[in-house]
Parts: sequence; structure tokens; C-alpha cells
Amino acid sequence: MTPGIIPRLLNYASFQRPEPLNLLIVDDDRTSRELCQGTAAALGWRVSLSNSQQHALDLIGSGDFDVVLLGLSMPDPKPVCQIKRQRSDVCVLVLTTDSAARPALEMMRAGASDCLIKPFGVAELRVVLERLSSQIQAKLTSSQRRKLTNCNDSGEIIGHSPEMDRLFRMISKAANSSHPALIVGESGVGKELVARAIHDSGPLRAKPFISIDCGSLVATLIESELFGHAKNAFTGAAQAKQGLLAIAEQGTVFLDEIGELPLDLQPKLLRALQEKAVRPVGAIKAVPISARILAATNRDLEEATARGTFRRDLYFRLNVLNVRVPS
Repeated sequence: MTPGIIPRLLNYASFQRPEPLNLLIVDDDRTSRELCQGTAAALGWRVSLSNSQQHALDLIGSGDFDVVLLGLSMPDPKPVCQIKRQRSDVCVLVLTTDSAARPALEMMRAGASDCLIKPFGVAELRVVLERLSSQIQAKLTSSQRRKLTNCNDSGEIIGHSPEMDRLFRMISKAANSSHPALIVGESGVGKELVARAIHDSGPLRAKPFISIDCGSLVATLIESELFGHAKNAFTGAAQAKQGLLAIAEQGTVFLDEIGELPLDLQPKLLRALQEKAVRPVGAIKAVPISARILAATNRDLEEATARGTFRRDLYFRLNVLNVRVPS
């Protein structure tokens, strides 16, 4: 696959059923959690568990969940709103002991897909989960068909396997998120094509897509390219220059071979991601940025953090969404 072309999502596994959907069960009631876990697992769902809402929000921000089963002792739309703010595309099924119509309506208005009144039976839960599964699969297939119709013919991402099913699903999910994403895979598998697919499939596709290879530039040039520099900041800097993170402005900056980023520049990139601002080389004032960051590597960054050659906090900041490209 040739880098630098806009990819086309071709033959989305002949629109067959993709990998099992992912379910997060959030409930401080152990009996309820175990009932939901057993029922969902029997239907083929991948199930994760949480006994607190705050822990669940952390998981939702970094996980690939399709549905959240949210147990509430008191009917309250706020937790539903928090989840939808974190991930607008996730379905929320509320489990509550309150059978009154008004609280249920308020939670539906907040974004819940459905409500189940405790105590409920296995058969009732199965019906709801199967309905949600059908809705999600139909929505995904429809979305992929639209992409196939509207995409550019100058490039291709082709796949007919469970691994490619998962890749297409992750491209779709990452495209509708503003969080950083880390694209991992062997050299030559098309990580930049995946990054472009994420950008071109998202709501800001008309904004710039800027790619920089962190392994091909010397450290001083990487810093200037990313953050910019002030006039006379160093020899040859005859005029001020904007960095790519600022130029992208609501677009996407793709940092290829992020594992090659020099260790002394990693804290600066981390600070830029945290503060949504950069300070150009030699400048006094910081410049706000609004670009979305996608990074890629063929290295094992977990191992690199253990060796001390890559900052663990930067790794976690970039790895909010993990997109693995099969060989």
C-alpha cells in the first residue's frame, strides 16, 4: 500500500457479522453483575466489570465498548450524561429499581437507550441485549456502506478476516472520537493509511491532515517542526515559524514512528497534549493548539517504557485508543 493516499474501505468483510460486541457492566450489586455477565457471555458478548461509576468512566475513556449496563440505586440522569460525554457512540442500558415513568424518561432524554427495572429475569435481559446487538450491527453496516459509496478510489484497505473486521470497527470508532490514538503494527502494514482513514471518516475531514516522521529528522528539527520557533531563536531562524501542531488547527497531526521521538522532547509533547498549548522554540508565550493527535509505531512501547527509553505518562496519554493493524 502506497503512503500518502486517501484510503478506501473496501469490501467490509462482505458485511458479515464482525467480532463479538464489547459490554461494560457497572453495578455495585454483585448479584446483578453476575447475572448480567453470565447472560451476556452466553450470547457471545465480551464482558468487562466495574463496581463504581468513576472507575467505569476511566475504562470507557480508554476502552472499545459498544454497550454500558449502568446500575443505579437511585434514578439519576447525570451518570448517563457523563458516559455520553465521554463516548457519544456508546449505548447505555440503565438498570434501576425505580419503576416510575418520569425518571426513566429523564434518563432516556439524557441519552440512555433503554431501562430495565430490577429485579429482572434472564429472558428479559436477553431480549434487550439481542435488540441492542441488532441495532449496533445494522448501524455499523450502514455506516460502512456509506463510506464505501463516498470514498476516494485512489487507494485501498482490503480485508476479509476477523482481524480486519476489528480494524475497520476501530477505524470507525476512532473517527468519531477526539481522543489521541496509537496505531501499532509491523513496518509496511499501512499505519499511515489507517491514520488517514480515521481522519477522512471523521467530522473534521475537511481540516488539515499533517504527517511527520519522527524517525527521519534530527532532534532540533523535530522540535521546530512540531512546536515552531521564534525569530532568531537559533542560527538560521531568520523569521518566526508556526509549528505543525498549531498549523493543523482542528485537524489531525500524525506522528509516525513516535517511538523514535528523542527522550528530551517527550515531556514537551506530553505538556502540549495536557495543556492544549505549545511554546515555540525561543518564544516566551505559549500558543494554543486544537489539533487531534494520531501516533504510530512498530516498536513495543510497553517494553520501551520499562527500559526507560519512552516516558510511561506520554505512552498512556497517546494510547487512549489503541488501533492494532494486522500483519
